[in-house]
Order: sequence, then structure tokens, then C-alpha cells
Amino acid sequence: MNPSEWKPGTMIFHKDKDFWDSFLKSIGVHPTSLTIHEDIFYGIHKNRKESPSGTDFFWSQTHRFEQQDVFKALFMHEQLWSFYYKPIKKRNGDVACKVSSESRESGKTLTEVPLKDIYFVMEITDWDFKYWCLIKNEKEFIESKGGNRVLKAPNKKTRRLSNRIKYLYPSKKPAKGWLYHLYTCKTENVSHPMGHVLNSENRGYEPGILCPGMEIYAMPYDHMNLKPISFKSCWVEDNRIPMFSNYPQSLRHDLAETFTKGLVEKYRRESEFDKSP
Repeated sequence: MNPSEWKPGTMIFHKDKDFWDSFLKSIGVHPTSLTIHEDIFYGIHKNRKESPSGTDFFWSQTHRFEQQDVFKALFMHEQLWSFYYKPIKKRNGDVACKVSSESRESGKTLTEVPLKDIYFVMEITDWDFKYWCLIKNEKEFIESKGGNRVLKAPNKKTRRLSNRIKYLYPSKKPAKGWLYHLYTCKTENVSHPMGHVLNSENRGYEPGILCPGMEIYAMPYDHMNLKPISFKSCWVEDNRIPMFSNYPQSLRHDLAETFTKGLVEKYRRESEFDKSP
């Protein structure tokens, strides 16, 4: 596990591990399955049968059971994870992670998570979003009369034509505690439809200008804002696949698949036993 290799905004799973364990077991997925190639994962799970639980419609027989499906489901369980902010080195030499998580009051706050508490790490490799914040420049946020961030919801074309620039780590209110991704967009391509409540409420606020004809915005990392398109696993506790790393590639692929199949079958048997009267 090397936090310095993780990108800001990576999902750090460090809470409610009991729920994580029970969820994966309920769908017959061993944690190691989350680190293997997607094709191997599908080959193992393509014959899934419909869950006896009526609430598990997501994993029904009619649904193509893929690794990305599991990742998307885990994203929706926001009680398990926080957004990675950056690594921190403590005075005693230990390394911890600074994460952006829900504040008890409101908004976000930065907290430290020891590496020993982390059991899974997942990166959002591509995404869309719902809204962004208006900023004056790369450091200053535009504030509402009440001292809050000013949000606007760009249309689909504006989001598609916008460019991701870099990460932003605000140290002052109203944006402190949040992680952001800076976006730029040509003024001619920017549209905030008045039919959206955020745009109508904040129509009196104008965005910052990076340079003539180019506007700048800050997209907040928030599970209510992000619309993930794809994910990838960065690290998982109890990953026993690396034991095959010294084998030739073709053999390593076969061994990893066979080994993972065994773990999955064990999980399925335990899952069915737990559900028996």
C-alpha cells in the first residue's frame, strides 16, 4: 500500500468493514476478485443465479454481472468510504491519509485515517457531474450573501466541452474541507439553463475569468454530485493474487483465475449456509 501513488479523489474504504464483508459475501464476490482483470471477473461470475432476496434486484440473472457493477454499488454505499485528499507523514514516521469526509455540523471536514484502518482503495477513472462552484480565480471562491459557496448546474454540452485542469485544496471558508477539480470552459460554450433551481437562484452571480474568453470553475468531490462512469481497484486487503507474480504471464493468468474461482465458490457456499433456516 503506497498512498503517494493514489490520486486525489480516490475512494478510501475505512469505515463499517462488517457491512463491506456481508455485502460482498451476499453477492458471492471475494475481495480478491476486485483486483483481477475484468474479463476474468466476468468469466467467473457470468453464471450467477438470481438472488433469493427480493431487494437484490441489481444482481438478478438478467443483469450482466461485471466488475464495474460491484464498483458502482460500492460507490453508492458512501457510509463506507471517504475521498482521499493527500498523504501525511507523522512525527513518529508513520504514514496516514488525509481524507475529506462528512462534517458533524455541515459540509466537509478533513480527517486523518491510519493506513491500518484501510481495507480497500478504488479510483474513479472517469466521471460526469451535476454542478460546480463559481470561483474568482484558482484560489478564491465566490461567496453568496449568506457566506456560502455559489453553485450552478451546467448543461450536458458545457460539461462535455469543459477541460479538467488540476486539483484544488481550499484552506479558507466557505470551501475549506472539500476537495475540488478545476475546470475551464470557453465562454461561448457555457450554458446554465434557468430551468434548474441552482441556476435560477444564483443568476446574479458571474464566474471568474481565467483569460479572455475562458471561464474557470471548481467541481466539488461529493457523492451527491459525481456521476461515475468507470472505476479501477488500487489496493485491497487480503489480496492473494500477487503470489503468482513470478510465473509467466499466460500461466499467471490461469492460476489467478483458478485461485479466484476457488475463493468465490467458498464465499458462495458460506453465503448460502448463512441464509439457510
